[in-house]
Amino acid sequence: GGHQQQQQAAASAPPAAGGRGRGRGRGNTASTGRAGTKRRAKASPAAATAVNSAGGLGGTIDFIPSILPKAPVDEAEAAMNEEEDRLRVARERNREHARNTRIRKKAYVDKLKVTVEELCHERDVLVSERAGAANLLVEMHNTRTDVLMSFFALRSANERRRELWSSILDESRFACLLPVTPYRSFPASEVQAARCQRTVLGIDGIMADTSSLHVLLNSLVDRTRFPSARIKFKYTVVTEDAVVAGNQVMARWIMSTSNAMECGANMEVSKRGMLCCKFNSSHKITGLELMFDVMAFMLQLKQAAGTDSFAVVPNTVQTCQKSFDLPMVMTLAERPYTIVQINRQWEDMTGWKSAEVVGRACCRILQGKDTERSTLDELMSDVCHKRPAYVALTNYTKSGRQFQNHLNMYPLSTDSKVTHYIALTTHILWADGKGPESDRQDNIAELASAKLNEMIADDGEVIKVTSAEATGVSSSTSDSQNEPKFQCSSNTEPEQVSAAEATDRQDSSATHAGSDTVSSLTSSLSSSNSDGGSSKGRSTSSAPKAKPRNNTTASRKRPSRSGAMKTVTIQPPSAS
Repeated sequence: GGHQQQQQAAASAPPAAGGRGRGRGRGNTASTGRAGTKRRAKASPAAATAVNSAGGLGGTIDFIPSILPKAPVDEAEAAMNEEEDRLRVARERNREHARNTRIRKKAYVDKLKVTVEELCHERDVLVSERAGAANLLVEMHNTRTDVLMSFFALRSANERRRELWSSILDESRFACLLPVTPYRSFPASEVQAARCQRTVLGIDGIMADTSSLHVLLNSLVDRTRFPSARIKFKYTVVTEDAVVAGNQVMARWIMSTSNAMECGANMEVSKRGMLCCKFNSSHKITGLELMFDVMAFMLQLKQAAGTDSFAVVPNTVQTCQKSFDLPMVMTLAERPYTIVQINRQWEDMTGWKSAEVVGRACCRILQGKDTERSTLDELMSDVCHKRPAYVALTNYTKSGRQFQNHLNMYPLSTDSKVTHYIALTTHILWADGKGPESDRQDNIAELASAKLNEMIADDGEVIKVTSAEATGVSSSTSDSQNEPKFQCSSNTEPEQVSAAEATDRQDSSATHAGSDTVSSLTSSLSSSNSDGGSSKGRSTSSAPKAKPRNNTTASRKRPSRSGAMKTVTIQPPSAS
């Protein structure tokens, strides 16, 4: 702007006279030109050509500013300045944008790094948690599998320690579902007829069911060859294909015996099925359902036992109102365990009659000095807890004969409550090697001696009884040569009566033709034994036993009505 004002002032000033004016003019022009060399360089090409041509002519031409295009130069310069400003602003804006972009990129990269680190950390934590959860799941599965196997181990061992069962079972919630198995004992209250299954509740219930299973399998033992053998069995749980869903485990299982054939059975027995087990947070079993084919296992039991039929085990008092082929005794389930029912086979085995024991005694009358107390304590523990039991006890008959009694004992229910016990003798082993007939013959001889003493004593006779005959014949055998003979001496001819003939007379209720004394003896003996040998509900008159004396005779004298003395002697059998 200042330069334009100078040019306008120079143009409006009057020209100087002579050369001075020209000099000053040239000087002014030159100075002005020198000052605006750069702008003239930037002037239009036409103006530059005119100036150069004038100088080339050699003349002195004063600078005439009017010949230069003033307005276009200013506009171009302004436009150039504006363009420069615009470019400068654009450059600065671009630089600012670039700088901001770099800042944003750096921030984004930093944020991305942080995000990646966080994601990697989350991934590591998740992988660790998953690995921990997988390990925990595996550990939990292994623990629960061990608990399940412990349950089956206690079941196969018939464990009686309740604390071991309570360590793996939830006592307040445990329930076991099983199909109805008529071939073994169980309480009638467990049966759900609508679903054909039974529910075993609590630890005591599963311990009783375990005892019932052992009683069943031990019935396969041939006691004639292996009197003290016991069946062993084991469980196998297939865990490879087990299904685990939350607190439930489903798996296949197999139960099989290992020594049944060694104990006299025809074959080994096994059963297989499915199970569904539920656990609580403490890994204790709260529920267990065992499923298997009942009829298939029953057929195996029949084949292993070698029988055509399989007896249904009684579980109520009503089902026991039938005849049993084995010696049977029924008692109350509470102390003092009074006998309430027996059968003929039990009478023949023990020598005790129904009228002597029913409602009056308990099975303690069969115990003696050699009865196993530890075995008896185990039996009474099972009875107190209302469990089935198998036991082999040393018992004694009424006459004192010792025998080993193999018993299966089952609790009986009345109105869903255990009120009675039934004991079935499955095998008898006599200590003296003789059968029950020997004890029966001893009883016959004892009754004969007592009756004879009673009859003759009432008549005032003298009685001499040898020690061998005071307690009955002790050496009787099936051979007729060794049969004991009773020899009676009186006013009539002596008559010999063997024990076998006395038994025949008892069964046929016939009297022997001979002396009055022998006839009376035989008839009395027959009537007495026929009353005492009846079935349940018929009693035997109890006769006093003659006290045995070694190698001596018992004599008793009373005056007879006729004043004469009669002597009756019972002599031991001769060697012939």
